[in-house]
Amino acid sequence: SLIQAGEIKSALPAVEPAYQWLADHMAFLAHDAVVWNYQFDHVYNDVMIKAPWQSAIGQAYVLRALQQAVLEKRVKPPLDYEDMLVKGSRTYTIRTEDGGVQSVNRFGNVFYEEVPNNTHILNAHLVSTLVLGELYHYSGEVWHRELFEQGLQTLHTHLHLYDTGYWLRY
Repeated sequence: SLIQAGEIKSALPAVEPAYQWLADHMAFLAHDAVVWNYQFDHVYNDVMIKAPWQSAIGQAYVLRALQQAVLEKRVKPPLDYEDMLVKGSRTYTIRTEDGGVQSVNRFGNVFYEEVPNNTHILNAHLVSTLVLGELYHYSGEVWHRELFEQGLQTLHTHLHLYDTGYWLRY
C-alpha cells in the first residue's frame, strides 16, 4: 500500500540508479564532451543508422535530468552531476559527423539533430534550444547563451518551412 501509518510513500522509484546508469554509459568525445548514445540500429527516411548513434533530443533530456540533480543538490560521490552536465552540454558544439549533435546548413544556421543524418527534425531542435536556454539561465555561461541564441536564430529563419497551414512537417 502507498499509505502506511499516516504517511504517503512515493510511487516513483529511487532516481540514484538512473544517475549511476548515466555515469556508466557516457561516451567521451573531443573537447571534453560526453554523449549518451543509443545502442540499437535505427532506420529513418530509408537511411540505416547503425548503433551507437547520438540524438540531440535524448541528450537534452539527459541534461535536464542532470540539471535537476544539481539543483536538488544530490551529491553522491564519486558522481559529479555538474561536471556531467557541463560535458554533456559541450556535445552541442560538436558536429554530428564527429559524434556531436550539431549540424550547420549551407546558410550557416545551426540545427540540433535528432538523428545524425542531418534531416533537421523539428522536435529535437525545439527541445534542445529550450534546454540550452535553461542551462544558460542556470549557469550564466556565455557559450550556453551562444548555443541557445543559435538555436533561436535557426527557428526564426526556418520555422515557417515546417508550417503546412494546418499542421507541422515533422
